[in-house]
Amino acid sequence: MSTFRCKMCGGSLEIPEGVSSCTCDYCGTKQTIPTVKDENIQGLFNRANVLRMKSEFDKASDIYEKIVQNSPEEAEAYWGLILCKYGIEYVEDPKTFKRIPTCHRVSYDPVSADEDYKNALLYADAIQRDIYESQAKEIDEVQRGILQLVQKEDPYDIFICYKETDENGKRTQDSVIANDIYYQLTHEGFKVFFSAITLEDKLGSEYEPYIFSALNTAKVMLALGTRPEYFNAVWVKNEWSRFLKIMKKDRSRLLIPCYRDMDPYELPEEFAHLQAQDMSKIGFINDIVRGIKKVIVSDQLQPQAREETIPAAAVYTSNVNALLKRGQMALEDKEWKKADDFYEEVLNQNAECAEAFIGKLLSQKRFSNEAELFQHYENLYSEPQYEKIEACPADTEHIQSIANQYRIEGYLEAAEITRQYIFDRTYKSKRSCRDKQKEKQLAEISSERLLTRAIQYATGAEKSRLEKRSEKLRQTLDDRIEEARQEDVINSYRIKETYQKFLAETDQKVRELHKKASEKREEDYQNLIKRFSDASVEQEYRQLEKDFLQMRGYKDSEPFEEKCRQEIDRIKQAEFEEQKRKELAIQKEIERKEKRNIKIAGIAAIVTAIAIGLFLYYKNVIIPKQNFEKLQSASVGDTVIFGVYEQDNNTGNGKENIEWIVLAKENGKVLLISKYALDCQPYNSTNEEVTWETSSMRTWLNESFFKDAFQAADQKHISSLLVTADPNPEYTTNPGNDTTDQVFLLSIDEVNSYFNSLKARICTATAYAKAKGVFTSKADACLWWLRSPGYVSKNAAIVNEGGSARYGGLGVENKSSGIRPAIWIDLGSNPSNP
Repeated sequence: MSTFRCKMCGGSLEIPEGVSSCTCDYCGTKQTIPTVKDENIQGLFNRANVLRMKSEFDKASDIYEKIVQNSPEEAEAYWGLILCKYGIEYVEDPKTFKRIPTCHRVSYDPVSADEDYKNALLYADAIQRDIYESQAKEIDEVQRGILQLVQKEDPYDIFICYKETDENGKRTQDSVIANDIYYQLTHEGFKVFFSAITLEDKLGSEYEPYIFSALNTAKVMLALGTRPEYFNAVWVKNEWSRFLKIMKKDRSRLLIPCYRDMDPYELPEEFAHLQAQDMSKIGFINDIVRGIKKVIVSDQLQPQAREETIPAAAVYTSNVNALLKRGQMALEDKEWKKADDFYEEVLNQNAECAEAFIGKLLSQKRFSNEAELFQHYENLYSEPQYEKIEACPADTEHIQSIANQYRIEGYLEAAEITRQYIFDRTYKSKRSCRDKQKEKQLAEISSERLLTRAIQYATGAEKSRLEKRSEKLRQTLDDRIEEARQEDVINSYRIKETYQKFLAETDQKVRELHKKASEKREEDYQNLIKRFSDASVEQEYRQLEKDFLQMRGYKDSEPFEEKCRQEIDRIKQAEFEEQKRKELAIQKEIERKEKRNIKIAGIAAIVTAIAIGLFLYYKNVIIPKQNFEKLQSASVGDTVIFGVYEQDNNTGNGKENIEWIVLAKENGKVLLISKYALDCQPYNSTNEEVTWETSSMRTWLNESFFKDAFQAADQKHISSLLVTADPNPEYTTNPGNDTTDQVFLLSIDEVNSYFNSLKARICTATAYAKAKGVFTSKADACLWWLRSPGYVSKNAAIVNEGGSARYGGLGVENKSSGIRPAIWIDLGSNPSNP
């Protein structure tokens, strides 16, 4: 029996040997399956399938390539390459509930023409071949629909590739930079694909047609990133990797990696042959614009004729007006060097010619007239940068009053009430930016030597014209400041008004929470009273005493506490009196038989000592050796014994042998997980953001538990190995870094890989773990921790009582989840007897 993952929904498929197709019990889809028997290759198939379902198509494709190298006649591996090549993800049709293909990597080539598809058909049996042909037709049909949309799209000049949001769903710095570049390029007249704006009106439709169109028509791609992981984000890499493949066929395409706040050597290896740009350098955007113009404009224009030689000295006469006219004509023809030479010759003859100074400035800035020059100054700082401004302070006095009024200890804490009042009271303001832009713009103009000289020497209409243009520029800058000020007034008023409405709504919400908490407290109180009436033993009364203590101050909880203590004292007194009676009877019997049994007692003591010695020797030497030998011959799924730990909650009889389940055997090592939950500990001792690397759970397992459960002879066979920081399959929570451990917890991926059913994951707890507080269901099943993060970094994933991995997890400080340690044992040699 082999276990594979459904290609459509990811469900577990248990497949008998010799079967090449099946129907998934979860989604009902008929599909092909691998025919290999090698467990390692089966594991590679499952790993590749998981990556493909996460849209990690390139990583999945690499694994399928490895499978092809090891099993060149495995049809399913070639079909896997097809699914990755066309970016196929199967989604559920809300009408028919069937799984239909979605294409994330469209190609102009149909599946039927692909060599990998032909190989899949070549090595497939008849059933597999029918399924492949049917699914290939579905994919080609999806592609045709996308390509019909693509034909309606206009070609793009530039494609901006970047990561829009971070792991918390907030906008990245990359998106802000991309936004600035987009507006600069569109202002220059280029058609730019920028997903935040280009796809803004495409909500509710597939994005792939528009992305495919842009990738296949854009001459230049800008790949932006401020972190290495942003470049390698799934959809970012999907875009630039596809563009690199297009570049191999079309040498005229250009990809420019743009980085900031990182080392260029941290860029993806695929960019090693490309010239990258540092976005933190002054004038970066202008440099990029000029570079793109050279690529795109030179593509559009015919090669220019050889530049004319500047007229010989004889051409330059003392006729200043003629030279000024020639300079103006050169500017209109965009012959900047020639124009500069004409105006320089004018200044040689008239050192105070304002028109010549303006002409030289225009030629150096490459503008044909004054209007373009001052428009350039006006546009230079047109794009604002925003900062967050707080519109009003939080009404802390009101919030604290509500928290104190409605808090119920143990049911509705003040901190939880305060969290309900979290509200973003900030707005984006460009006022400060506009003030700085004006200051910077005027400083730059005043330092422009040629312009200053032109204004200094200008007279009459020329002077009036320059002054009017300068005044218009200043007025534009002032208008932007006033516009920003008015926006601040409007935004501040809007936030204040919305905040007051939010406070009123939240007050009502807190009152409803208080009502529910009160009802829950009353329900718990009545349950405690019922438990008190049913209690009969000391342990029950002790637990009731703790529970009533938590409700202290509510109704008769304090009198019931006292009643619990009285019942405990009564039970203990009765036990004490019974014990005294038994001891007295035993003492009398001992006195009567003391003389007669003295010799027998001595012999018995010797025999007992020998028996204890033999027991300890057998337990500590022979049993470990036999257990290790059984471990060497065990198969996956077997139960073996290794190490000891307190389990029956009776410390008087010593520790009990630990039972383990064999999960895997490979490379002379065996992976074990405890059959039962052995202990109950929080994932972390404090409620804070942690990973497996920084958790107190990891420290406890590798120090306290390791020393307590294994003797020195056992410890040397427990491998110290790399424990990977596996991510949560459903959330982007930071999993931390890889670690090197001897004892560890399984991750979500490992649980899904090593356990072939939900039933196999269900776990019960030892009596010791229950006494420590582990939560159990009516069926005696318990929760147990995984090392993967939950939906936030203050949660860790668990397996619930029904055997399902709960990806959202529990709070790391939770004290009700059991611990199932996992270890790798080196089977190289049997521990020797001491």
